[in-house]
Amino acid sequence: MTKIFHGDIAYFGTRRYIWDAENNKVDKMKTLVTVAALTILIAIVGCSSKPGHEELFQQAEAFQKAQEFEKAAETYSKIVEAFPEGEKSDEALFMVGFIYANELNDTTKARSAYKSFLDKYSATADSGMVQSALFEMQYLGKEINEIDQLQDVIKTSDTEAATKAEALETH
Repeated sequence: MTKIFHGDIAYFGTRRYIWDAENNKVDKMKTLVTVAALTILIAIVGCSSKPGHEELFQQAEAFQKAQEFEKAAETYSKIVEAFPEGEKSDEALFMVGFIYANELNDTTKARSAYKSFLDKYSATADSGMVQSALFEMQYLGKEINEIDQLQDVIKTSDTEAATKAEALETH
């Protein structure tokens, strides 16, 4: 078996031990205590680590799908607070505004979130999100039937739905 010494560490084959130079032997107790302490430290650090922006984004989407809109908005907000320059922070902040506007009907919070989104991310965010935020802010609090620009879309959708319903009835 090969013995290699490096400072207070002794290597025997592939195993590493703490070397007691005074007594010229391996200090098994120090080795055991050190390994135990490192194991506990790794467990504590591993358990206390906070989720990353990807995990938080997935949590927020899950809350949204489960129609837990308050929790979704809170989780999207956490992403922006914890990772302001994160890959999905712009989308997260947009979603905060969207949820408050379209699910929770809180126009004050929606306007604040959209304004913050535009202030922070309009230069770097997807242009579709920027246009949507501007559109949403312009028509906050209005019903879809009150927005003239959407009347053609509504009529087309109604016509398409009626055509599909007729087709289903004939089959």
